[in-house]
Amino acid sequence: MSTIGYGDITPKNEVEQAFGLFAMLCGSVAFAYGLTNLCSILFYFKQYEVDYEASFDQLFEFFERHHVPLSLRLKLQEFLSWKYSLEANEFSGEAKTEQIFEPLTLALKQELLASTANQAFPASNANNEILLFNIMGNDSRFKGIIWENMHARTFAEGDIIHSSLPSLNPIGNSIAFVSKGSVLWHSSTKFTLLEEGSAFNYGFGILGKGPGRQDLSVVAASHCLVFIIKSKKMRQILEDWPFIKKPLENYMKKRAEEKMPDFVASGEEEWYSFYSELVERVAKLKAQSEKAASTLDGKNSMINDQEDCLTPGVERVEIKQDTNEIKSV
Repeated sequence: MSTIGYGDITPKNEVEQAFGLFAMLCGSVAFAYGLTNLCSILFYFKQYEVDYEASFDQLFEFFERHHVPLSLRLKLQEFLSWKYSLEANEFSGEAKTEQIFEPLTLALKQELLASTANQAFPASNANNEILLFNIMGNDSRFKGIIWENMHARTFAEGDIIHSSLPSLNPIGNSIAFVSKGSVLWHSSTKFTLLEEGSAFNYGFGILGKGPGRQDLSVVAASHCLVFIIKSKKMRQILEDWPFIKKPLENYMKKRAEEKMPDFVASGEEEWYSFYSELVERVAKLKAQSEKAASTLDGKNSMINDQEDCLTPGVERVEIKQDTNEIKSV
C-alpha cells in the first residue's frame, strides 16, 4: 500500500492519508532493518575468507610499495595460504579465550577443553600416546588442564623452532608437540626427522634440566603446527598427579642416563611400552579408588542406620583412614 503503484488506489481523506503516511514509515524502517541484517549475515558467513582477502590486499600493497622480489612474494603467499586453511578448518588454539570460558562452570570448561584437545590430537594419531592425554580418559580433568596451558605456534619451512642460543629459541623452555607437518632435530652427530605425533624437549620439561648441549637445534622441515607448554607449568601440573609424575620422571631419568636424544618420535616402541604400562597402572589405581569409595559409602550408610549400636569413635577412625587412601590415589 505504501509503495509506488499505478495510482488507481489513493487516500481520499485526512484519515486515509495519515494511515498511508504511517504505513510508509513502518515499511521503510522494516525494509532498512531487514536489509541490514541480510548484509551482516552475508558478511559474517565466511569471516575467514573476508579476513584472508583483506590481509592479502594489505600484503600486496606492501609488496608493491617496497618492491619485494617475486620469489619472496611466492614464499610468503604459500605460507599464509597454508596457515589460513589450517585456521579455517581446524582448531589451533585461537578459540581459547577468556570470553568463551567466562560464563561456563569449571566442569563444563574442562569438558570443552578436553573435546578441543581430541580434535587437535585425534586418537588415530600417535599424538595419542605422546601427550599422555588418554591416561586418565578422553574427557578427563587432567587432559583439560594440560590443554588449557598449551599454545599453538605455526612455523614456515626452514624456521628455527628451538636452539641452544636464547636469541634463536622462539619457544623458550617449553615442551613441544608436533601436530601438523614435520621438524628436523639435529646435533653435530645426529639428524632425525620428527613427524606428526612427535615431541621434543620432553626430558628437559619433566626433569627441569637437560644436557646443555650447544650444538642442538630444531628446524621446521615443512610448514608445521606445534603446540607448546611451558616446562615449569608442566611440572606444576604434575605435582597434583603424583602417580603419573613419579614413573614419568623415572623414565626420563633413564633415557637421560642412556644418553638418548631429548625427543620422542611417533611410533617409538620403547615409549609406547612405557605408556602402556602407565595406562595399566592408572587403571589399577582408579579401580582401587572406586572400591575404596564404595566401601566408604557403605560405612557411612551403616552409621546412619546403626548410630546407637556403634562403639564411639572406632568406625569414624576407619572411615578417615579410607578417605586418606582415596585422596592419595
